[in-house]
Amino acid sequence: MLDKMLRMGALFDVHSPLLTERQKEMCVLYYFNDYSLAEISELYGVSRQAVHDALTRAERAMEDHEKAFGLVMKAEKRQVRLNQLDSKLSEACLRLENAMASLGEAVRCGCRQDACELSDACEGIQQAWEIIGSARQLVAAVDSGDDSLCDREKEDDDRRGKA
Repeated sequence: MLDKMLRMGALFDVHSPLLTERQKEMCVLYYFNDYSLAEISELYGVSRQAVHDALTRAERAMEDHEKAFGLVMKAEKRQVRLNQLDSKLSEACLRLENAMASLGEAVRCGCRQDACELSDACEGIQQAWEIIGSARQLVAAVDSGDDSLCDREKEDDDRRGKA
C-alpha cells in the first residue's frame, strides 16, 4: 500500500494538471491527507463509490500519461545520475585533500627524502582531475538527457568495484 501511495504521489506531482479540479482535490485528500473514502464522500455529498470512481479515473489518467511520456521515470533516472555525480565529486574532493596533505608532508620533510610522497601526490591529483572530468561529462549527460554516457559511467564504476 505504501508503494502505491508513493507512486501516486510521484505521478500526482508530475501529471496533476491533467486532472479536473475535483479529481485533484480528492487525490490530495486521499493520498496526501490520509482521508478515507467515507470522509471524502461526506465532504462532497456523494457516495463512497463516486469517490472511488473519481480516484480510479484520476489514477488511470496519470498512469496512461506516464506510459506515454515517462516523465516520472525520467526524473528518477535523472536523480540516479545526480547521485552518481555527487559521489564522483566527493571522491574527487577526497583525493585532492589527500594529495594536498601528501604534498604538505613532502615539503616539511624535504623533497629529496620523500620523492615517493611527491609521486603519490601527483598521482592523486591526476586521478582527481580524471574524476572531475568524468563528473563534468555526467553533468552534460544530465543536461542533455543522454542516458548512454551515464550507463557507461555505471559500467566503469562496476568494473572498478565502486558501485
